[in-house]
Amino acid sequence: MSRARPSYAGYYQPRIPADLGFYDLRILEALDRQARLAARYGLAGFCVYYYRFGGMRLLEKPLETVLAHPELPFEFCICWANENWSRRWDGGDRELLAEQNSDTPELEAIAADIVRYIRDPRYITVDGKPLVLVYRPLLLPDPAEAAAMFRRAAAADGKEIHLVYVESMEAIGKQTVPPDIGLGAAVEFPPHGIGVPAADERRILKAGWNGERYDYEATVIEAIMRLRPNYPRYPAVFPSWDNTARQPLFGTSFDASSPEVFQLYVEEKLAEPKTSFLGEERLLFVNAWNEWAEGTYLEPD
Repeated sequence: MSRARPSYAGYYQPRIPADLGFYDLRILEALDRQARLAARYGLAGFCVYYYRFGGMRLLEKPLETVLAHPELPFEFCICWANENWSRRWDGGDRELLAEQNSDTPELEAIAADIVRYIRDPRYITVDGKPLVLVYRPLLLPDPAEAAAMFRRAAAADGKEIHLVYVESMEAIGKQTVPPDIGLGAAVEFPPHGIGVPAADERRILKAGWNGERYDYEATVIEAIMRLRPNYPRYPAVFPSWDNTARQPLFGTSFDASSPEVFQLYVEEKLAEPKTSFLGEERLLFVNAWNEWAEGTYLEPD
C-alpha cells in the first residue's frame, strides 16, 4: 500500500500505518498489540480468513500462533475463504495462483480444522455455539451437504456450530434464505452491492487510469436506508475502500471517507442488531481491521 500513488485530484494515497507501523502477523508481539488495541476501543474480536487449497494451507501462521499461545488476549472466529487465489485478486479463474477444491476429502480436512479451532476457549460463540462463516457458499456444488458435514464433525466433538454465509459476489441481490442452503444466518459484506458512483469530475493524475470512483457518504446513506431481509442477517460496516495498491490503473475507490461519516454509519447500523436480535446474536461486523491493500482498515494511519 505504501507504493500506491494518487490516480486523480483529491485521492488519499499512499496509506501508511501509524501506531502499529509495518508488522509481521507471524510474530506474537504483533498479534498481541493488535488484540490490545482492538479491545481498548470496544471490539469484541476478529473474524479471521481461513485458506485451504487442495490439501495446502496458506496464510495459516498467524492463526496457528494464536492457538499456540493461550495467554494471547485474541478472541476470534474463522471465515472459510472458499474461492480461487489469482493474480487479479478477484476470486476468479484467470491467472490462478491456487485453485479451490471442494471434494469430500478437502471438506473433511476443513471440518477437522474447524473442530480444532472451536475447541479454543477464546473462540467467539453465539448463544454458546461457535461462529463459523463461509465466504462464498454458492460456489459449492452442494452447500447444504458441506454445512451438514461441518456440523457432524462439530457434533462428534460435543459442539453445535452457528454457520453464517457472507453476502458477497454471486450472493449479492439474491437474498438467499440461509436455511435453504443449510446455514443459520447471513452477514452483509459492504461495500459489495451498495456502492453509489461518484457524480463529480476529477482531474486525472495517472496516465492510463481507468478505475472506478464511488461516493462514500452517498454509499453510507444507501447502506443505512437498505431494507432488511425476512431472514437473519447480521449488519456490517466498512470504514473506507481503495484497492489501488493491487490495481494501480483499474482500482476501485470510495471518495471522501472520514471518521465522522463512519461514526454516523456505525451508530445507525447498531440499531439493526438491537432491534432484530437478542443476546449474543447482536453482532456488528466491520470490513475490515487491516485490509491495507484494499484500503479498508480500522487500524490507525
